[in-house]
Amino acid sequence: MRRLQLWRIDPAKHQQGLVSHTFGWPMDTQTYGGSFLYHMEDGLVSVGFVTALDYKNPYMSPYREFQVLDYFSLQSTSSNPYLLELSAAMEAPRRHPTDL
Repeated sequence: MRRLQLWRIDPAKHQQGLVSHTFGWPMDTQTYGGSFLYHMEDGLVSVGFVTALDYKNPYMSPYREFQVLDYFSLQSTSSNPYLLELSAAMEAPRRHPTDL
């Protein structure tokens, strides 16, 4: 599952070109996934979250995990962020030709 958001943040806290990646967080260590935070031009920040759908914990919600990520990543980035766009997609795993 993939979720993306585009935010406009306070210019004083924007650092064009800043890139942050996580592997696993905010999920548990048994769940494959991660996130990114890209500071683009004009005060825009792209926030993305990816998780595999084969997670073991039946109570884990990718949507809730993304909200945790959103809260912490944007709170540290801006005091008054403004959401411009969001999207979500579910994709089948891509297989390597040797796996067929």
